[in-house]
Formats: sequence, structure tokens, C-alpha cells
Amino acid sequence: MPAQERSMGLQPLQLVPLMPDAYTERAQAMSTLRRIGRLEISNQASTDSHQRRYVINISWKLSQSHIPTNLRVNGPPDVRVEREYAEFIQLRKSLLKRIDEIHRMMPCALCRRVMECCVLDESQSLFMLKLMYKDISICNMVNQFVKCLLKEILQSKTRSTRRCLLEKEVPLKLKAFLLPVLETDVGPENE
Repeated sequence: MPAQERSMGLQPLQLVPLMPDAYTERAQAMSTLRRIGRLEISNQASTDSHQRRYVINISWKLSQSHIPTNLRVNGPPDVRVEREYAEFIQLRKSLLKRIDEIHRMMPCALCRRVMECCVLDESQSLFMLKLMYKDISICNMVNQFVKCLLKEILQSKTRSTRRCLLEKEVPLKLKAFLLPVLETDVGPENE
């Protein structure tokens, strides 16, 4: 046996990434958003009477399977994020502005669906909404907006040959909005 073969004993195991080399930021964001099992937005009492805060509670699916029993019905959320109403409006405005920049005249199907999720009039402020609606109704509108965005992103077709720029940007923006404290790809297997 040659001396070189004898010196090569067992080598220590090393961590190997399981994601392909071409795993894009969009794919990471989509993967994270797909693992959301439950998303709830609720009011939070604020000490400052001018700022209303909302709590976003996210629970992960227990596994990667498509079996409906893999959701936890009760229990604390896996991720809890607080946002002000103005931050929801900022997300909405940034999406609408980007759609206008990309499609001057005729938005694509995804952009039309994202626009439909943005149901509030652009000029409506929290003050005006408080005059017209109760806090519960405002919370329901915010909840509907975020859940609608999430649904449209997850249902969007990614195999189209003419891909809209928002197909990449919307998942990244929504992931950053819902999960601002998480720097890396997250989910039940990474916690």
C-alpha cells in the first residue's frame, strides 16, 4: 500500500449546504413565505395616542409536507413583529409606485392582482380611517392586505418566459416586512 494512501485516514465531516448554487434571493424569500402556516395581525394598545401599533404573529408549518394536519392550531407564535399603521401604508405605496414605474400603461397579471390587494385609497390616513371605522375594522383591512399579498405571491406563476420585475421584488419586500429581524432564511428546521 503506498504511503500516501496510509496517511489519508478518515476526514472529519463538514457542513454542506443543501440548497443549489443558483438559489436566488427570490427563491429564499419564496421558500420562507411558503413555510408560513398561520399569519395573524392584531391591535396592540399604544401609550402614544397618535401611533397605533399592530402585532404580526407568524407560526411555521410543522413540516414540509402538504398534509393539512401539520399546522399548529394553538400555542404561541414562532415569530412576533410589531408594526405601525404607517409602515403598512409605506409598503403599499412602495408597491404601487414600483408597479407604476415598471408598467406605465398596462400592468401584467401579477401587478394587477397586487394592485387589487391595495384596496385603500392612497390619500386615506389613519386619522381619516379612525373617523370612518373602528380600530377593529382598520386591523381587519391591514390583515386582509397582508394576507392577500401573501396569497398572490405564493400563487404567482414563476415559469413565464417574460417575467415581471415585481415577481422578484414583491416576495423580497414582503419577507423583509414580515420578518425584519431574521437575516437568514428561516423556518422550523432552522430554529
